[in-house]
Amino acid sequence: MRDRTYASWVGQNQLAEFRLAGELPETGRSSGEVRFADIDWTWEATVSETGVENFMRIDVSVSHAGEEYVVLTGTGLVGA
Repeated sequence: MRDRTYASWVGQNQLAEFRLAGELPETGRSSGEVRFADIDWTWEATVSETGVENFMRIDVSVSHAGEEYVVLTGTGLVGA
């Protein structure tokens, strides 16, 4: 339960970064690592079109660094 909560916060932080960038992200994948709550995490974001102009879907998967098991996947939307 603790890891799922932390992973949720990591994913929400990444979604917030996309929203705060001030521009629509390009479709595709990006990833990175972050240390949160003394744990190393890996995140992967997939940006896709929604069919609505200037509105993108972002799926963020969060794992423990070095592991393939996805602790949590969250979805958010970003619009212009």
